[in-house]
Amino acid sequence: MGTSETALTKVAKRMRATFRAFIKERGRHLLWGAVLSAAVSTVVCLYLIDFEHRYDEHFCDTTRHESETDEGYQKRLNRERQFYKRHQYWEFFENLELKLYDMHFRSRGRLPVEDNIVIVAIDTPSFSQMNIWPWPRSVYGKVLQRLHKAGAKVIAFDVLFSDPSDAEEDGSLSKAIKGTPGKVILSGDFDEEERDDRLTVSAAFPITEFDEFARDVGITRMPQDSDNFIRSFVVYLEHLEPADTPTGEAWNAYPSFATAVAGAYLNLPPEQVRKDIKEGRLGKARIPIVRNIRDKERSLHAYLSLMNFAGPSTHFRTHSFFEVMMEDALSDADLKQIFNGKIVLIGASAPILHDIFPTPFMDYGQTPGVEIHANAIHNLLTRGFIRSTALPTNLSAVFLLSLLTALLTITVSKPVSRAATLIDAKLAFSVKGFRVGTYSIVWFLLYFGGGLLPPAWGYWTYSFTAFRLQNLWVPLAYPLIAMCISYLLCVAYMFLTEEQEKKKMHSRFQRFVAPTVLTEILAHPTEEYPKARRVDATLVFTDLQGFTTLSEANEPEVVVQVLNEYLTRMSKVVFKYQGTIDKYIGDAIMVIFGAPVPFPDHAERAIRTAVEMQEACAEFREYGRTQGWPDFYMRVGVHSGRPMVGSVGSEYRLDYTAIGDDVNLAARLEGINKQYGSWVMCSSVTHEIVKDLVISEFVPAAQVKGKTSAVDIFKVLGLKEVGRRDDIWGAGSDKTPDKKAYGANIVK
Repeated sequence: MGTSETALTKVAKRMRATFRAFIKERGRHLLWGAVLSAAVSTVVCLYLIDFEHRYDEHFCDTTRHESETDEGYQKRLNRERQFYKRHQYWEFFENLELKLYDMHFRSRGRLPVEDNIVIVAIDTPSFSQMNIWPWPRSVYGKVLQRLHKAGAKVIAFDVLFSDPSDAEEDGSLSKAIKGTPGKVILSGDFDEEERDDRLTVSAAFPITEFDEFARDVGITRMPQDSDNFIRSFVVYLEHLEPADTPTGEAWNAYPSFATAVAGAYLNLPPEQVRKDIKEGRLGKARIPIVRNIRDKERSLHAYLSLMNFAGPSTHFRTHSFFEVMMEDALSDADLKQIFNGKIVLIGASAPILHDIFPTPFMDYGQTPGVEIHANAIHNLLTRGFIRSTALPTNLSAVFLLSLLTALLTITVSKPVSRAATLIDAKLAFSVKGFRVGTYSIVWFLLYFGGGLLPPAWGYWTYSFTAFRLQNLWVPLAYPLIAMCISYLLCVAYMFLTEEQEKKKMHSRFQRFVAPTVLTEILAHPTEEYPKARRVDATLVFTDLQGFTTLSEANEPEVVVQVLNEYLTRMSKVVFKYQGTIDKYIGDAIMVIFGAPVPFPDHAERAIRTAVEMQEACAEFREYGRTQGWPDFYMRVGVHSGRPMVGSVGSEYRLDYTAIGDDVNLAARLEGINKQYGSWVMCSSVTHEIVKDLVISEFVPAAQVKGKTSAVDIFKVLGLKEVGRRDDIWGAGSDKTPDKKAYGANIVK
């Protein structure tokens, strides 16, 4: 038990240490990401509030309070209108959300519908047969009688009979309605018209001759969104009756066409229907009122519910008006089989009557108004309402998802940069000598996959799944927009951060590494090149023989001139092979191959650099002789190993350097050249790697200062591809007295 607790304690400590290191390293960036996401979420939420109140024309209280003065009332009204005004570009946000809402229906597909709703369509074939419009009302009376005889339970006319026609025709239809007691639902609406900057509302209801015998009248109003699509239906309207009416000034409720029909099918008296809808229900079914068009300057309030469309046009069983009217088309027995006990909706589907509307199933064509009513009735009878998440929930989702996206984007920055570096190394190619890299593209795609895709895809899936399984609409556009903007801002922030890191890297490495190496470092600033770590590398140490004599015999200005000339020539050779100059120690040079940027051929680069530096030193001697300088000779030590390379120092000063026993050995090999009369000495480790490249001489069991045991080393005499050159490197020294050989056959 104790062992288990100890192991758990160690794991917990490691996790805490890792977390603290992460916060220390990324805390500032995460804080900036949170700030950016909060700013984005605040703006997006203002647009979301606009969307939630998209039906409201004046989203403020225009009622004059008794205690308010004229000035106070005006100030409050201006303040509220200023706050609740639509924000710029709100149409873009709204249309995007509505189109995504439509996608939910197309993704879900059609729903099965019961056969208790049948449509009798005033369609194009009926028009071609009748050849007149408007039709005589006796035609409707004849169809009504046939449907009543067939046993239809509810017969509803989506046709407005608000004006009288021929008395005989009206009498024929009135008689038919009277002959079907408790079955007929008629249509009505309210007309709104602005006159002299005032809005007047007038009723458009069936004439009294029809109204007195009908079971009820339903409002056929179709609420359209800003893109003219139908996505909701009216449950009921409230109208403020004028004071001169029999009831006096009062709000009266009027059921919608669908509500009146569904209530009749459920055997609810019209009075009960009006009572229920004010309580947000119909019978036992609760109706989610998701929108309330409430304009306090008008006398109409419309209470809406989202429409759960079962499918596109013709999804409900439909028969042509003309075939129902003609006995030779459908017999009484046929009608009874089709309409007995059903709800029958009579309405227009012919395009010429312009009673067709776009719906979420617009891909299949527009839907007739009568079929939209059929969908609403189906919702009410099956209780298959679309519910939407509450505004506070939606606002919270915007803030939380935006924050999550920002934090993820910041968190994955380092793995993304590393992965992009590895992928770029594999996919990069050259065109006419120019390197074509994929780092930027891969970097952006990996950020997208690690920062934006997981929360966006998860929320997208949740929204569509909730809609399909629970009829729950979770708004998508506003959270997605917030996530995308937060993602882009955080990516831009991390890009700028990397640019700053590049500047730091530039200032740190520009003195030490070749321009090509520096370019590689700056391309991948998150690689933590300065961090001390073990690397496979080859170390080169050089020292200049004769420099002490020069320093003693000349003024410092001359010494500096000579030293600068020498170091410049040597540095060019180092940078040619992309080495890193660790430091200059007077006339000595310490060089690292394989760090900060790793090279698999670091040993070969180091040997070639050592040989070419000797050639450059021979040229330097020749040049120095023209300046009156003494002869200089260079000794070089080379060793390969795994030293610690990185930033070493205090919080006040750091140096990029290499430390370890491998470094000491390389330095001792430079010095041991004196003992063996050589100019370039390498360890057996390095020689094993480059033995096919160099001309060498074995020095067995050499005693190197600082090493307790003897080591095998090799004199490097030249490259096989060029030939032996050690006589040139030491020409003119006391070890090679042949002065005539001085400067001869130098490789340029």
